Amino acid sequence: MRTLLCAIDGVAVEARGIFYSKLIPIILCAALLALACFSAASAQNKPDAQGKQEQQKKPDVPSTEPIKDWNQLLTPVLSLIQNLLDRPPPFPELKCATPEQEEELRRLSKDWESAWMNWKKWTDFVEESEEYVAKMQDELKQLQQKLGRVPSSADLAKAGLQGYPAQIADYKLYISQKVERMPRWRKEVAAASEKYYKLLNSIPKECPPPKANINIPGGGRFAPRMLPPSQVLTMGSGVYGGGGFGTLATVCPTWTTTGVNSFGAFDPVKQDDQACTTSGFLTSIYVGYQLNLASNWIVGIETSFGYATNKATTGVPGVSSAPGDNINVKEDWSDALLARFGYMVTPRTSVYATTGVAFQHIEANVTCTGTSPNPCGRFGPVAPMTATNAPTLRGWTLGAGAEYALTGALRLRGEYRYSDYGTYNATYGNPANVAVSSGIRLRTNTALMGLSFAFGGGASAAAVAAPSDLISK
Repeated sequence: MRTLLCAIDGVAVEARGIFYSKLIPIILCAALLALACFSAASAQNKPDAQGKQEQQKKPDVPSTEPIKDWNQLLTPVLSLIQNLLDRPPPFPELKCATPEQEEELRRLSKDWESAWMNWKKWTDFVEESEEYVAKMQDELKQLQQKLGRVPSSADLAKAGLQGYPAQIADYKLYISQKVERMPRWRKEVAAASEKYYKLLNSIPKECPPPKANINIPGGGRFAPRMLPPSQVLTMGSGVYGGGGFGTLATVCPTWTTTGVNSFGAFDPVKQDDQACTTSGFLTSIYVGYQLNLASNWIVGIETSFGYATNKATTGVPGVSSAPGDNINVKEDWSDALLARFGYMVTPRTSVYATTGVAFQHIEANVTCTGTSPNPCGRFGPVAPMTATNAPTLRGWTLGAGAEYALTGALRLRGEYRYSDYGTYNATYGNPANVAVSSGIRLRTNTALMGLSFAFGGGASAAAVAAPSDLISK
C-alpha cells in the first residue's frame, strides 16, 4: 500500500500546476479505477460453480474473506495515473513562440523528464525491493512452519537461505531511506513541471497580425502594450498614387535685357535685372513607390506632373515702357522625378525630405509697336514686331513634407519644394529690323496639399489586439 500512498501524495503535489491541462486523462483514469473496483466487487459477489455448491450446503455461513490482493489489482491503474500526471507531455506545436522561447521550453522539458526519470527509478526500486523482501520473508516463514521452530544458521544453510535475515534488514533500511527522500523527488518533479507550464502559458495561442514592417514603440509581441486595443493605421511599403492642389510662385523670372538690335546695329542696354514676380493656382498628380526599412526609416521614388496658371506682363525691361511695348511671361506645366527619404514619427505620421530633377515649361513673348517716342528700336521707327520663345527648362529641386494616414489606404500630405532652373538666354525678333536679347533666371516655390491612395501593400491597418488567451492548464 506504500505505492498507493506515494501516488496519492504525487497527485496532491502536482494538482495545482497541471490539473486543467490533464483533466481529461485524470477523468479517464478515475473511470478505469472505478471499473476495476466494480469488477473486483462483482467477482467477490459471484462465486464459481463449486462455490455455489458449497454455499448451498452451508447457507447460513456468509463469506467473510476479504480481498487479499488490492495492491496487485490497483497497481496498473495507479501506474497509468502516475505516468499521465508526472511525465512531460509531447512537445507542443508553437506557432507564436520566438526561437529563444522554443529553445528554453525544450530545455525545461528535458529537465522535467530528467526529474521524473529519477523519481520513477527510485520508485520502481522501492517496489521491487519490497517484493524481494516479501519473497525472502515468505520463504523463511515456510521453513519455520516446516521445522516447527525458528530456523538455526545450519537450517538456513541447509535450505539455501543463509544470509536472508541480514539481507532483509539491509533492504528494509535502504527502502526506508529512499521512502524518506520520495517527497523531495516529487517536489523536484512538480517544480520542473511548474516552470515548464509557466513558460508555455506565456506564449499566445494566436499570433498578432504583422505590423507592416515598422516597430511600434513599446509594442513587441511579448512587451507591455503601449497603444490602445484598436486599429492602428500604419503606412507600409507599396505603390501609391494621388493628386493635389496648391500654389506656384516665381521668385521672378528675372528678365535681363542684354541689348537691342535695330537695322543690324547692336545697342547694349545698361538698365537690366527688372524682376517680375508671378504666382498662380497649381494642380498636380503624382505616383510613387515607398519602401519601409528597419527602425522606422522609409525611402521611395516619385514622379509628379503639374499645371499652373502663372502669368506676368510688363514693359520691355531697360528698353521701353511705351503703350504696346511689353513682355508676357507664362509658366504652365511642370514635371519632376524625385527621391524621398523619411521617418515614421508615429504609426500614422511620417516626415520626409525630397530632391531630384525638375522640368518647367515657360512661354516668353516680346511685343514692339514701333511707335514713338520710345520704340523698341533705338535708331528710329521700326516695323511692329512680336516674337515668342517657349522652352522647357531643366533644373534641380529640393523640399520637405509630412504625410498622415487617414484610413487604411488614404494618405494626406503637405509638401513644399524650391526649384532652380538656371538662366535661359534668347533673342526675340529679327536683327535686320529689331530684336531684343535677354536672359531669364527662373526660380519657383511650390506649396501643395495632396491626397493619395495606397495600392496593395501600401498603407495597411495592423490590429493591436488585447492579450491573447493563454494556453489553459
